Amino acid sequence: MLKRKKKIQPEVRNRQNSGSSAPVFSYYSNRSTSSGTNTARNMTGLNNDRAVTKTPWWLGYMPSLVAGTLVLLSGIYVTTLTDNVRIQITTKDTRPVVVQEMAVYERAAQDLLEQSVLNKSKLTINTNKIADELERQFPELGDTAVTVPLIGRKLIIQVSPAQPVLILAVRGDSFVIDDDGTAVLKSSQLVSSTRDKLPVITDDTGILAEIGQQLLTTDLVAFTRQLAANLGSKQIGIESYSLPAVANELHVRPEGKGYYIKFNTEIDVRLQVGTYIAVSEKLEADGITPTEYIDVRIEERAYYK
Repeated sequence: MLKRKKKIQPEVRNRQNSGSSAPVFSYYSNRSTSSGTNTARNMTGLNNDRAVTKTPWWLGYMPSLVAGTLVLLSGIYVTTLTDNVRIQITTKDTRPVVVQEMAVYERAAQDLLEQSVLNKSKLTINTNKIADELERQFPELGDTAVTVPLIGRKLIIQVSPAQPVLILAVRGDSFVIDDDGTAVLKSSQLVSSTRDKLPVITDDTGILAEIGQQLLTTDLVAFTRQLAANLGSKQIGIESYSLPAVANELHVRPEGKGYYIKFNTEIDVRLQVGTYIAVSEKLEADGITPTEYIDVRIEERAYYK
């Protein structure tokens, strides 16, 4: 009789109760947990750092922007000009110059600067126009140059004033005459300290005189200067000079005398002065006093009346 085969029961491992068994460590699970925690922690810290350091991009350029702005403003300021001017006299002549009070020229220059906003900047000012206008208003200033300062803000005006030679009285008015024989200004405008030292010539020719016009030839001006110097060196005072309506003739009235001297403006001054002195001494020695004139216009000859 065949025996019935017993069924073999599969062995089943009983899972140990975690409550009573030793802990089981899993390398994989522990690593994954730890890594996830650290990653989350790192991301949180990174986000916090970004939140703290996030600033406007241009803030880093702020010092450069401020410095650049200051430099720009300084540059603009340096190129501007004030209304004040400085007048420089460039002549090397030791004689007094024909000028009015300096304040007169300064005010005129300031008025010209105020006529246009372009005159407020070194970059746009028309210096030639200002110089030409000053020469037109004041012929006595001679050659005028307007210079823009490199550093300062005050315009520099350089002038070469005309030199006073004499005062010419014409038709009830009087003008200051320079070396070229040009009327540069009214004698009343000339500073008194200079005006009182100049010889005064009365014109009897009837010419019409205007400022800026040449009223006398340069030869006549030179002759008059030399004549005044020669008579002064001989201690002969002069009461007056006059220009008659006769070409190349100048009349001079000595102080304290009842006559005048006729001079030829085309003959050597020293020769004529020497002739006059010799004749006047001879007449005085002879007890003769001219009542009208002594004429020394002809070389080595003299006439009196």
